[in-house]
Amino acid sequence: MLVLSPLNLRASVKKIVCLIKQVALRSFFIIIFLCINIGVFSHRSYGQRYYFEHYQVEQGISNNTASCVIQDQKGFIWVGTKDGLNRFDGYTFKVFRHEKNDSASLGNNSVWKLFESSDGTIWVGTEHGVFAYDPELETFSHAAGTPKQLVRAMVEDSDGNMWFIINFKLYMLSAKTKK
Repeated sequence: MLVLSPLNLRASVKKIVCLIKQVALRSFFIIIFLCINIGVFSHRSYGQRYYFEHYQVEQGISNNTASCVIQDQKGFIWVGTKDGLNRFDGYTFKVFRHEKNDSASLGNNSVWKLFESSDGTIWVGTEHGVFAYDPELETFSHAAGTPKQLVRAMVEDSDGNMWFIINFKLYMLSAKTKK
């Protein structure tokens, strides 16, 4: 039988208290380490997961080869292909194509460039010129003063003027005069 004197008891209690403090401190650091590693304190644990859908002709897009893509201020995704312009609302595609006897249709099915200006106008660059989209009527109009040739680039300056490179020549459409 083990008999502890008051001095031995006091020393034993101190050792036990010291051992409990060490175990508690180790446990605290292990818990913090685990929390960091499993992402409790990580912003990544709250991140959005991304899901990709593949859309092809079978799902409604006009052609499987996309030459340009933009998302407009309303959230629509616009996709230019060699067989028309596609507007995607997240569920279905609406396809805009050139119609021979309709002057308000897209000027050419081969869409190479897309741009949304600060006023919300969607500019469509085709092999046969630049066209502005009218969302109210869902029609297109040819940009005044520009040739009906291949559009290579489109940009807007700080004054709202549109600049186009058409067949290696630079054209400006004034925001004020629309010419």
